[in-house]
Amino acid sequence: MVYFRWILLALLLLPAWLLVTAPATLVAQAAAAGGLQLSGLHGSLWTGSAESARLQLAPVRGRALVFDLGELDWRLEPMSLLGLNACARISASLSSQQFQGRVCAGLGGETRISDLRLNVPANFVRLMAPIEANGKLMLALDELSLSGNRITGLSGSGRIENLSVLMGRDWQSFGNLNLAVGVAGDKTPLFTADIISDDKAIQWFASAPEITLTHAGPDMLLSTQLQLSESYRLQWENMLGMAGFEARDGGFVMDVKLP
Repeated sequence: MVYFRWILLALLLLPAWLLVTAPATLVAQAAAAGGLQLSGLHGSLWTGSAESARLQLAPVRGRALVFDLGELDWRLEPMSLLGLNACARISASLSSQQFQGRVCAGLGGETRISDLRLNVPANFVRLMAPIEANGKLMLALDELSLSGNRITGLSGSGRIENLSVLMGRDWQSFGNLNLAVGVAGDKTPLFTADIISDDKAIQWFASAPEITLTHAGPDMLLSTQLQLSESYRLQWENMLGMAGFEARDGGFVMDVKLP
């Protein structure tokens, strides 16, 4: 009887032992499928680190999108496995940029990212649109839920400081702006994003009925509305028209298909 008890105990401990001793290369293999390249691996599947992490997306309009994330650390939460989920705390840092958050993956292909704190250069907006920007982006995402590669939930806020955007051959300064993202509606959800400058001179509103993540960035039909102060309107009206915006109801509107 004692012999069989030891066998039963060994069988119960086997999954935990496999997780603890599984090599960190398994994390790198899984990350590579999403365009995340890890090198200089240490530790195990349970807890480990990579000396270098790089996010490489598919080229957009002939331009490769590559972002260096720096050193990356992860730590699996063992209690999450009892709920048939795998949750891990992840953090990455490189010079002036930091990233940390909690990621949970379910058996049915569901993924939930929570407590995400992102502090990066503003040129990370290239993940959303093919534009060049300078400044500092600070983002706090309370929730980002996905089913497969389709976003199903989104809630968060942020701030962009000292933003300047390359428009033609010149850099245009926008100052500081506040950002909010979320989902409106219950039966027919609509993903929304608002960007408003401190002085309310620039107010940008966007919405999309569906967002799918691809190797080239988010795939969506984005409806945008831009409200400007009189001085900005006089300065940018011709340029916005050339960019595809249509003047309507005192503002400017445009539908954009991304990527």
